Parts: sequence; structure tokens; C-alpha cells
Amino acid sequence: MKMKKMSKVQSILLSLTLVGVCGGAYYYYSDFSDQDVKTKETVQTVSGKSGESETVKEGYVLRDLYFIDENGYVVPRSLALPESNAVVKQSLEYLVQNGPVTELLPNGFKAPLPADTEISVDLKEDGLLVINLSDAFKNYAAVDEQRILQSIVWTATQFDKVKEVKLQMSGYDLTAMPVGNTPLATSLDRSIGINHQTSEIADFMNSKSAVIYYVSQIGNETYYVPVTKRISSNEQNMAAAIVNELVLGPSYETDLLSDFHEDVVLLNEPEFENGQVTVNFNQNIFSDAQNHVVSQYMLDALVLSLTEQPDIDSVALLVEGEAIAVDGNGEKINKPVTRPQNTNVGSY
Repeated sequence: MKMKKMSKVQSILLSLTLVGVCGGAYYYYSDFSDQDVKTKETVQTVSGKSGESETVKEGYVLRDLYFIDENGYVVPRSLALPESNAVVKQSLEYLVQNGPVTELLPNGFKAPLPADTEISVDLKEDGLLVINLSDAFKNYAAVDEQRILQSIVWTATQFDKVKEVKLQMSGYDLTAMPVGNTPLATSLDRSIGINHQTSEIADFMNSKSAVIYYVSQIGNETYYVPVTKRISSNEQNMAAAIVNELVLGPSYETDLLSDFHEDVVLLNEPEFENGQVTVNFNQNIFSDAQNHVVSQYMLDALVLSLTEQPDIDSVALLVEGEAIAVDGNGEKINKPVTRPQNTNVGSY
């Protein structure tokens, strides 16, 4: 597989094994009353097929937890946790070092919250989640402060009923993080971004953010990393701007990868209708032109990035106006592709 590396090397040849990166998912719904939890089992992947879906044993459910990898990126990893009536509190507790996550942490990743941090949560009717952290929370290195903040907010807001997050420590509202003094708004959501990447867009007042998914690798494992980039407010079509960022690839200063080639081009502006965006590429989107194959890494990054936009639920992929592409599993991409419930799913 030919994958572009944007760190002073135009491209490198990688033989990578996709290890359940966006595998089957267990949807898990809760009313957060700590009394009544309903579960619904389903399978959904980026490719729309069960593919390499993981089997989660009875009594467990997949959760997206945001850990810190060895390169300092905040990365979602889906782990199988015991079913619980207190789903938000449980997910946050699995972010604590030397806690219940210890035996589950993938190689090269660390839990973001300091050891012995105790957590309590209170979800208000308006969707504000108040997270109270014990005094042990302040025992972290300043260099990790932004990563810790992003990890907490992105882990908590994976649940539909959590709209915003408010942080407390020992019962008192935090107006700034306790070590590096990063200012905190009264309430926080995913607009804080994740893994911020500087770009040529320096005017924050006249730019907007977009989360783009690139690829990273530890050993033989490949996984997706969300990166917040700034896009000029002059861009009228966000889907086109996101595709452009995927083609440009990550910053030269990173070790991230992109499977989009520089000659991949949109033949017309993406079209939106009822939550679906249609993207029409030239044939350079194919990793195997003879068999019309689109790299699974390219397809996953495209769908993950586009569906981060609040108005996009699915992606219809056309090549020169036709639905002829085939995914990495050999299945035709002839229907809109939806986002997986879980990202970077490992083996359990």
C-alpha cells in the first residue's frame, strides 16, 4: 500500500495490517438515570459491511476512550467495558492511570488522568455534564494539560445526551486547569478541538475548524488520529475543503500519514441532501484502477472526516459520476457510507 507521509518525505511504501480500525460496533443507549439502561446490538462499519467486526463477549460493550499515544496524540480507542448503569462515569474512570484500564491499554498508549483521581458526575437536564475530580487530578505534567482536557471532553461527549462539560475539582468550579492554567469556559464541548495542527491559516477570526483523520502506526498496528485544522471562512463548501485537507496531508512536522495522492481531484463541488454528501472523484482515487479498488485507509479517513461535520450523516462515493468503487474488503461501494459507532477497535 502506498501511503503519503508528510514529513519531508513525499511517500513511503508500507505493508500495514488493518487491525479492526473501524470494526463492528455495539450501540449502547442509556437514559443516564443510573437505574435503567437499554442496549441495542447492531453492526456498522465505515465500509457498511461487518468485515472484521469484533466479537464482544456477553456483558460487555464497546466504548470510545481517548488515550495519549507515544507520539503525544489524543486518540480514540474502542475498548470492551463491562455493562454499567453509570456509563459516563465508568468511561471517565477508565481514563485514570493504574485504574481498571491498566490491563486493557494497547501498547504505546497511556491513560491521561493521574493515578488515584476519583470522579463523580452530574448530568443536568439541559445536557450539561458536571465532572467533579478529586485533588489527585492536579498531579500531571504541564505538557499533558491540553491532551488531558481534550481526552475528558471528547470521551464524555461521545454520549448523545452529553452536550457540554463543566469541570470541578474537590467540589469547586475550575476556571483554569490546575497545572498550566489553561483558561476554561463555563462549559466545554468538542469545539475545543483535538490535536491542533498549525497551518497557513493564521487568522482565527476569519477561519473555522475542521477535524481531519490521518493515519498513525505503532509497530504493526495502524490507527486513525483526529486532527483539528483551520480552514478559511471563505470556503463555502466544507466537504470540498475537508477533501482538500486530506489530499494535502498532515503537517510536515508530524509522523502522521495520508493515503490520498496529490492527483486525487473532486470533479465537482460535493452536493448535500438530507444529511448525505455526494463526492465525485477522478479515477486517481483508485489504489487499484483495474479493479476499481479504493484503499480502505482512504475510505475510512474520508468518511470519518466528513461525518465529523454536524450536518453530514453519510457519504456517497462516485468516481466520474458512477458508483463503481470497491472497498478494501472487495465490496462494492454502491450505497451511502455511514460513520461507525466506534473507532480504532482492537481485538478482545
